[in-house]
Parts: sequence; structure tokens; C-alpha cells
Amino acid sequence: MTTHDDRVRYFEVFQRHDVDNDGFLNAKELMAALRDVGREAEAAGAEQLLRSYDADGSGSIGFEEFLALVNKV
Repeated sequence: MTTHDDRVRYFEVFQRHDVDNDGFLNAKELMAALRDVGREAEAAGAEQLLRSYDADGSGSIGFEEFLALVNKV
């Protein structure tokens, strides 16, 4: 379960790596965000994670999808 402090921290990480400020992370942004929270991912791994957690099939993930991902990895 994610604590309030963890959620705030993950949101800050999400925002920091959402470089185009569209509210979503693409594979490159996701890889950097995962590194920032201490979870390494190779480019291919980030692409696979993106496909796995991209609930709406948009090719990017929003914050709730990112939160689900960091709680599982």
C-alpha cells in the first residue's frame, strides 16, 4: 500500500520527468522516472513495462498507471 508521503514523492518524480508537460510519460520519460525512484530499467524493459501498464493503450502512462507500476516493480 502506498502511503501519502510515497504518493506525493512519486507524483513529484512523475512531474519532473514529464518533460513535455502533457500529463503522461512516454518510454524515455518512464525509464528516467524509474531510475529516479531506484528502479532500473533498460530501454526495452521500459517499453515492455509501458505496454503492460498502459491501461488505455495510448502509448504513454498517466500518473495513476505510473503509481500502479512503481508499486508492483
